[in-house]
Amino acid sequence: MGLHTDPARQALTSAMVAFAAETGARLVAEGVEDAAERDALLARGVRYGQGYLFGRPRPADLVLAASGG
Repeated sequence: MGLHTDPARQALTSAMVAFAAETGARLVAEGVEDAAERDALLARGVRYGQGYLFGRPRPADLVLAASGG
């Protein structure tokens, strides 16, 4: 929370993106709740996220059924 307004969190996010890239890991942002946070994450190279902005939590079987899996 507050990434888009907090320079320290922005710096930490950028460092985590660099670490993930060097180690071959995928970085997933959790708790993305509004467009400003999403945009700040995208600007720093975070490509995966979850949170209320994208959808409310639901049981895995419902998610898989909706995706055809």
